[in-house]
Amino acid sequence: MKFKRIKVSLLSLIMLVGLVTVSIPMTTAVEGSASPQYGHVRGAAYISAADITMLRRYLASSDSNGFMVQNPNFNRDNADVDGNGVIDAADVERLREYLAATDPSTVTLGPRTELISGRRYPQLSDFPSGTRFIALTFDDGPNTEYTVQILNELSRLGAKATFYVNPVRFSEDTLPVVRRMIEEGHDVCNHGWDHTSFGNDLTTGRHTTRQAARDDVLRTSQAIFDATGYWPWSFRAPFFEWGGQSNLLLGLDRELNMAFIDSGMDTNDWMDTRTSRDIANTILNNPNPRGGIVLMHDCGGSRQRTVDALEMFIPQMQARGYEFVTVRELFLLQDVMPELFQGVNAWPRVNQWVPTRRGQWEPPIPLWPNNPDWWNRDWWTNSTPPWERNIQH
Repeated sequence: MKFKRIKVSLLSLIMLVGLVTVSIPMTTAVEGSASPQYGHVRGAAYISAADITMLRRYLASSDSNGFMVQNPNFNRDNADVDGNGVIDAADVERLREYLAATDPSTVTLGPRTELISGRRYPQLSDFPSGTRFIALTFDDGPNTEYTVQILNELSRLGAKATFYVNPVRFSEDTLPVVRRMIEEGHDVCNHGWDHTSFGNDLTTGRHTTRQAARDDVLRTSQAIFDATGYWPWSFRAPFFEWGGQSNLLLGLDRELNMAFIDSGMDTNDWMDTRTSRDIANTILNNPNPRGGIVLMHDCGGSRQRTVDALEMFIPQMQARGYEFVTVRELFLLQDVMPELFQGVNAWPRVNQWVPTRRGQWEPPIPLWPNNPDWWNRDWWTNSTPPWERNIQH
């Protein structure tokens, strides 16, 4: 009987040690992560050193499929801890960093957290010397047909883009498409609520007061944030009508802390007479050594020709040394900022090929905002609207 009491005591001790071992990692659960499943390599309800051990064993295995048969709890999808599409030693290091952090929620896990909460914008050092950059933009979406096909092509071809959307098209069917844009590293920006003109004086149904124009931009930005958790950083006027003689938009970019972005190359893909080859040749036959902003459309009619054109020009431009990036990344990589909108229906100077480097304007034209955080730290997920923030211009 005495022997049994000792045996029970040892068993209790073992169980107690086990409980202590388990309870430590539970203090580092995945609170605050937008994708809590990432890092749960062994299928448990919390992340611990055991996930690192299993992930290392998987990487050391010469037969990954056999490893999964022998370890049915191993979750290969969750093992892509840093969300870059590859399972490698970097995922082990991300798990180690997560477990060592005082506040684990500050360590990004999985692709959605990486893209939104902790988005890292590219640097020139990420690309081979001599790389040139080009920014595709798609206006008037989203929809579930052509926008989805365009996203599929961009993903397949390794290209990023900026989508200027009209929230009047947001619905239960299209909202997942908008969120996918963000998740896959594209930008979603403001193209007005329903494509109402912002001031060509000859256009009927246009905004006729500055307050109406302002309300349209704010309403659109709020809808984009509500859909994605991400404030649009720039606005593009429908029809490229920038306020008319009444200057409805003059100063609004500074007031709302938004850049006004035009385009440098119009593919005219909306014209029924244009073939896919015509659209592609517009870009292939007019390259610029500094890259630029290209206008295309994903809605407002049949856009199959636009979809088909992507395969015709993206691989060729990539072979020439171009990378397809978002408009914001284009400015970042060139170390320039959009200029202040000059008004009188003038297109913003950024409509042309990306300008010379910061500070080299002749004569000097003010660039804005004069605050590196606007570019270098992604605070566009802050719940406070950009127009309510104090930014030095």
